[in-house]
Amino acid sequence: MSRSHFIVATLASVIGAPHAFAQEPEPERLGVVTVKDESRAAARYRFGDAVDSGTSAIDETAIAADTPGSGDVNQLLKALPTAQFSLDERSATRENLQDIRPEQISISGGRPYENLFLIDGIGVNSQLDTSDTTPFDFNEVAGATPQTIWLDSGLIGAISVRDSNVSARFGGFTGGVVEIETRDPSRAFGMTATYSSTSTDLTSFRLSDGSADRLAGRLPPEPTYDKQRWGLTLDLPINDRLRLVAGYNHSSSDVVYQRSANYGGGLFGQSSTSENYLLKANADLPAGVSLDAQIAYSPYESEASNPNGVNNLIVSNGGGLVGSLRLKGRRGEGEWSLKAGLASSRTDRDSPENNFSRPSAAPSINYCAATNCAEGGFGSIRQRQESFTLSGDYETPLWNGDLSLGFDLQQVEAQKRRLQTNRAYQTASAATGSLGPNVVCASANDVACVNGEYALTRYQEYRAYDAQANVTDIGLWAEYRRLTGGFDIRAGLRYGYESFLGNATWSPRLSVAHNLPLGMTATVGLNRYYGRSFLGYAIREQYPDNYTYQRTGRASGAQQIFSEDWALSNTSRGTRYSDADLKTPYSDELTVALSGQLFGGEWRARGILREGHDEFTRSSSERLVYNPETGGVSTFTSYTVTNGGETSYQGLSLEYLRGFGRHTLSLNTNLSKTTTNAENYFETSDDDQFESEQVFYRGQVISLLDILRENQRLDFASPFIVNASLSSSWWSGRLQTTLNGRFRDGFEQVGETGATEVVDGVRYDVWDVLEYDPSVTLNLNASLDIARTGLGSATLDLRIDNVFDTIPNNNSISVSQPYQLGRVMWLGLKVRY
Repeated sequence: MSRSHFIVATLASVIGAPHAFAQEPEPERLGVVTVKDESRAAARYRFGDAVDSGTSAIDETAIAADTPGSGDVNQLLKALPTAQFSLDERSATRENLQDIRPEQISISGGRPYENLFLIDGIGVNSQLDTSDTTPFDFNEVAGATPQTIWLDSGLIGAISVRDSNVSARFGGFTGGVVEIETRDPSRAFGMTATYSSTSTDLTSFRLSDGSADRLAGRLPPEPTYDKQRWGLTLDLPINDRLRLVAGYNHSSSDVVYQRSANYGGGLFGQSSTSENYLLKANADLPAGVSLDAQIAYSPYESEASNPNGVNNLIVSNGGGLVGSLRLKGRRGEGEWSLKAGLASSRTDRDSPENNFSRPSAAPSINYCAATNCAEGGFGSIRQRQESFTLSGDYETPLWNGDLSLGFDLQQVEAQKRRLQTNRAYQTASAATGSLGPNVVCASANDVACVNGEYALTRYQEYRAYDAQANVTDIGLWAEYRRLTGGFDIRAGLRYGYESFLGNATWSPRLSVAHNLPLGMTATVGLNRYYGRSFLGYAIREQYPDNYTYQRTGRASGAQQIFSEDWALSNTSRGTRYSDADLKTPYSDELTVALSGQLFGGEWRARGILREGHDEFTRSSSERLVYNPETGGVSTFTSYTVTNGGETSYQGLSLEYLRGFGRHTLSLNTNLSKTTTNAENYFETSDDDQFESEQVFYRGQVISLLDILRENQRLDFASPFIVNASLSSSWWSGRLQTTLNGRFRDGFEQVGETGATEVVDGVRYDVWDVLEYDPSVTLNLNASLDIARTGLGSATLDLRIDNVFDTIPNNNSISVSQPYQLGRVMWLGLKVRY
């Protein structure tokens, strides 16, 4: 019996034994019982105060009620107007179904890797390359994400999101700040066990009109998959002063793939697994000092196998460990805290050592029908990032206000290693005598030669390396808040220094709030935010050159004898990055907010203007270099990091929250435009390069630069969205329901059509205005207590994504894997003691 089936059976046995719940507990067995008023539904989120006009808070009750069946808490940010998600997030490719990492998000126009993610106050951002998504790249790994460590919603106690007007306490971002707090231990013993699952049988797959037209009735089979999620949490109060919580969560996804027709077309399975371990302690020490300690471990593993090949299984790893130790106390009228933390993540891959492309005409090659048959991989790679953090703050009353001071120190060390030199062998043909019965292998140990069949005559060599980089970040900040003359003023300044770029930065932060007539409050903020260093460039700087070797046969009568005498034929340096006296990327922000009371609820309106400058991109140049190993001249392409990236964000949002009776309602909308000249840090943003690149656009040949200057960002930037959520409590809290919907309006974007046009003998890529249709998604979460006693409860859980089974992206024209996720149901059970 599998582990998941065992859990189902165990939980079912509990439900199937109602007498166990119905027994009257003996008085001497009863401990402290905390009674919660569940007659009113939790608010989806809450506003920060007027000076903190860019803050939204999500509490533990809302997390439990509103998180989708996947347990991905990043999805909760869809309730916020300034959070943007990818247009392709509901694509039903097999790779997307298998991926159970959290969704990437953009906040206030920032790219997904420009956000600051904190778990219990410890930064868990990657400072390495997170742009590569294919596990089959010869030198890059696919397990990296901007958020290196993530936890299941069952272990989360609170989330705070800051999208604007951010305090000087926070640095190292030009997007938003996402603070995740793990759940605190309870003062009473308790246990919670959960299980939920979804599968192909609980999923509707949809096709866009464009994909359906292109397929013309020749529909590929729908994906087959199964996802399971289960967890166990224990609250262990040791005594009045010490409390512990321990938790474990497990998520898995199993997907069925199909081999290419050239490789037999058979079915094979791949899986991904995510685990979470949490141990947290709260202790009350003498002299009013408190101690919080936590450690969380979240390993992730994902399999990948190219359907156009054999013996090529790659296992990518991600996730890591985060831990912290914090002391809090008082000194006089002031409060202080001191925290030490560690975050360690790895993004490795395990892969076959060498890759072979063998001719199918050889008698021993019987595993594929293509001209050349692929086998193997590109070698194992280890990549890690470790950060050590020490921070502290002190807050005290001063001059009828409050003064806050603090510091944070962080040392980040990164390493990437290819464990051993690997090779990719190709090329055998009858024309060169390397294919046929006359082939003779001089060495019995030659892995690229078979007597009487073939000899592979070329290979690329990927040499072993050990690349390392590190950076030290120092942050000092001060903030003063005072109410004077009817104005609530928070003025702050943050100083930063980081060793990789060698830059010192100053970030002024100012927020002023003032009460207006009719119960309204106005807030104006002027702020500057500086980003982080990016160590991916420093790692790539240390990659070895690429080498190509060849060999030819020696004629002996009719035979061709192939020895292992390989000769270097070419050297290339495809990527080179160097220190270019870079500045630290930054963003300047102006925000204006209004808030107040209306019809028994709260409203908030905000305008955010951000201008991002000095963002990391790259420029390229080519030069001819004499190569002494080959005696010839090689072309070397050099890539240099630049500060050529720019982003402009203009956003206007309106929000309304209200509770009435047993219900809570949240409504918000956001109108925005985001323009940028580079989608990520590995794009070229040189004006000269874009000026020289010509495209065909609406009947004329123009420079790509003219298009990109005013174009809407291609992803994570829907110009108009509306979010609505209604949470309700029924039958004295026995039934909890949440309905949340998201409307994305249609919009236009200039982009590549995939076509080409010939003008005066020159072929150009065709760009045109692309129309994106509106989309509506409605989700339903429902939890029903089927047993409730003084000892605990059992709850059935239903989570439905896309209730109306709409097509998420009707503009898709994909034909290889055309399906999108329509309605998806998760069924679950929770037992609490």
